[in-house]
Amino acid sequence: MNDLEKYFNNNDGRYMDKWEHYFEIYDRHFSRFRGTKVNVMEIGVFHGGSLQMWKDYFGPKAKIFGIDINPECKGFEEENIEILIGSQADPGFLLEVTEKIPKIDILIDDGGHLMSEQIITFEELFDHIKPNGVYLCEDLHTSYWSEFGGGYRNPDSFIEFSKGLIDQLNAFHSVEKTLKINDFTKSANSIHYYDSVLVIEKKDRKRPLKIFSNVERNYQPAESKKPKKIEFRQNQPASGKVPISVVIPAFNGERFIGDAIKSVQAQTLKVDEIIVVDNNSTDRSREIALKLGARVIRQPKQGTPAARNMGIRVSRNNWIALLDQDDIWEKDKIEYQWEAMQLFPAARLIGCHVEMLSELTGERTVWRYG
Repeated sequence: MNDLEKYFNNNDGRYMDKWEHYFEIYDRHFSRFRGTKVNVMEIGVFHGGSLQMWKDYFGPKAKIFGIDINPECKGFEEENIEILIGSQADPGFLLEVTEKIPKIDILIDDGGHLMSEQIITFEELFDHIKPNGVYLCEDLHTSYWSEFGGGYRNPDSFIEFSKGLIDQLNAFHSVEKTLKINDFTKSANSIHYYDSVLVIEKKDRKRPLKIFSNVERNYQPAESKKPKKIEFRQNQPASGKVPISVVIPAFNGERFIGDAIKSVQAQTLKVDEIIVVDNNSTDRSREIALKLGARVIRQPKQGTPAARNMGIRVSRNNWIALLDQDDIWEKDKIEYQWEAMQLFPAARLIGCHVEMLSELTGERTVWRYG
């Protein structure tokens, strides 16, 4: 029996009612805030009993905010408990709330339980929860009750609304344009479903990175007991840039090469040099590359592999990034790959996903590696 259950069973304060299994859920997600300077908001004051329970549970540093539509609930205010009167279904009122009170650590929606109320509350207040904070909505069984606007698989129910959040949580991995990364993707760390309860724990997130353990030992040839030492050139890049040389073979690519070079220059993490190896183009490819500041090497037409090898030979860095003249990079490609290099210093090859775009149809195809 946790402290919340003990308080409830020995309550000599104001009236409250709870489903028995809720206490374990509360304690699991809220216990890390105990004894801290925590801001807690509960929607649905009723008789004020649960506000007193939160005050006791979180300790004297906690500030408890209650929201209720009934003006009489204002009378339940006491030290460290403040009650705001208004409707959770009113976006204007909720906006006023966010302007009046500080960011909150915990939001508990135990209000009217109508579908519209729960959805509006989430949409208006989720961003007002601090990073590393917790959102909890309880009594989700009303999503299955028609009198509350719910019903099994009713697209307007809060349960169905919340299922879309699962997709958004995983949007970093989507290859379809219809599922895009949004603020929820970047701020929600986990979603937990329980009987009648939804919990979302927040955390600032970047695109997930797949990592590997013990790469050197497991990828050595059977006859080799120690990893082979690879000698790298020791030239260091200019300050503020990563030691990567980008090699772009070119032949009559004036239509594309400018966009390719610009996509490198637009990287969130800048590279040391861009080398364009021109296979004796007869168009403006060389002129465009020079104008954009690339280092241009000209040679007789020998094909793309020979051009790449030439670029690698004249480069001044250990790491080489290959880019074709008719390809472009996402702006954070180098940033993510550089992070992988730091995590795996033994790595000698780092790849990424490739997205193919048809000029004629606009259709996109994604090739995935790993």
